[in-house]
Amino acid sequence: MPDQESSVSIPTRLACWLLPAALLTPMIFFPLTRDSGIFAYVGGTILDGGLPYRDVFDQKGPGIHYVYALAMAVFGRSDWGVRFFFYLLALGGAQAAASVGRRIAGSAVALPSAICFALAVMEGDKHCPWKTAQAEDVLAVLTLAVVALLSTRDGLRSTGRVFLAGAMLGLSCWFKPTALVPALLIGAAALYRRAREADTSPVAAVFRLSAVATAGFLVPAVAFASYFIYVGIWDDFWSNVVTYNLSGYAGADTGRDLTNAFAFVDVRWRGLLLLAFAGVVIVRTRSATPVVLLWAALVGNWLAVVGQGKYFIYHWTPMIGCVAVLAGCGVSGLYGVLRDRWTNWIAGAIGLAGLVVVPLAAAPADPAYVVREWWLNVARLAAKKTTVDEFRSNVWTGSAKHKVSDEVARYLADHVGDGEFVLIWGHETVVNFESGTRSPTRFAFDAVLSVEGPLRESYRREFLEDLAQRPPAYVVVVTDDLTPFEPKNSDDQLKDFPELEGFIDSNCREEKHIGNFDILSCRSGAGK
Repeated sequence: MPDQESSVSIPTRLACWLLPAALLTPMIFFPLTRDSGIFAYVGGTILDGGLPYRDVFDQKGPGIHYVYALAMAVFGRSDWGVRFFFYLLALGGAQAAASVGRRIAGSAVALPSAICFALAVMEGDKHCPWKTAQAEDVLAVLTLAVVALLSTRDGLRSTGRVFLAGAMLGLSCWFKPTALVPALLIGAAALYRRAREADTSPVAAVFRLSAVATAGFLVPAVAFASYFIYVGIWDDFWSNVVTYNLSGYAGADTGRDLTNAFAFVDVRWRGLLLLAFAGVVIVRTRSATPVVLLWAALVGNWLAVVGQGKYFIYHWTPMIGCVAVLAGCGVSGLYGVLRDRWTNWIAGAIGLAGLVVVPLAAAPADPAYVVREWWLNVARLAAKKTTVDEFRSNVWTGSAKHKVSDEVARYLADHVGDGEFVLIWGHETVVNFESGTRSPTRFAFDAVLSVEGPLRESYRREFLEDLAQRPPAYVVVVTDDLTPFEPKNSDDQLKDFPELEGFIDSNCREEKHIGNFDILSCRSGAGK
């Protein structure tokens, strides 16, 4: 039996690339937002020869920081470089979705799966820039890539494919430790399918797959751990990622119970889930292996979110890739029903019209917003009827729109000299990145210093010592920037940190006010 890859026509393959590429194009023009600004700042530190955790505090796994460093090293040290990298990543995810879809139900499912993935992963509405370029976007692609890798006819028998799949699952855990859950379920599903497919001894086949996959899984762990030990930041990594997350800082009011375990089943997911259900009911599968692996990935990623206990919308992204494949099966199946009931030309016309319209209506998106604000504006950009700055100006990047944070970044870039530092007291590290300025301390955002926890006082002492050794030329105090982790705005948090408030009162004076950013000059003689 030939591999199903060979049965896909050239026009279909081209469409699987070109249509998702067009649908995802707005992602290239998005500015960086609060989270992506932090990751870009850490990535820039790495490119400057620094190290995560030691030189910049962050509680995320190192995978996302090094991905940002890679993106900027390849495509340029800017928000454009980062966004273009994640655009290509999403495009690769669409191809993985197409590959898994056609291995489940044949070549007719490839294009609908790719389109459903492109529309679903963008989660298009005004918050799309926030939801994208996250660690979860990488996990979504890695998950589908592993399923595609192991779903070929000889996938579970190939030493190279199994080893690579294990390495990819191991790497996913260095983006988020909770990725271990879907990794274990996918591994268990692979072992089950290998035992069912074994020609002779199932035990020997399962043992060999386990050994090869485990070896691959350990490669990223050995690589990261060895490097961190070699450069002397293992303790910093452990303190930032493990101790910090387990010490109570992550206990904010983000729905840490089962009441939100099905929060993704809201009005924006229901259409996609209905299409996925149609795919399960209508489509006749050609191979059990990709189906079992896909469901293992889907359930595993759901359990990972529930186990983490935080239900921000982008946390569901690794699940959404799996659902998109099933939804692609549903689109293909519904088209098949039309083709059987009506004449071919009618079904063909409806099918072509519905290829994008149906997934868009079903995707977790606001269709009118996507068409009006993203696609039409990209078309206007191409026609030179608008500018990139106008496209980006009203995108919320944090506590303010891009036109505000960009103005702040430009002001700082024009007024800060070489070797001078800028302290952002708030959650807008993106301003440091966009202005090309550095913080005088590794605590580049204030949550770790504001949220109560057993490590806060020691972190505050370190922070104040940093300010004494490297006084900032500017302090930027952000107002109106509440997050789910903090009950107060950053300017109000100053009242709970009298040492910092005293430092600012003694050394700084307000020089500029832009939007919700108070820019304070702290050069010699600026204080009261």
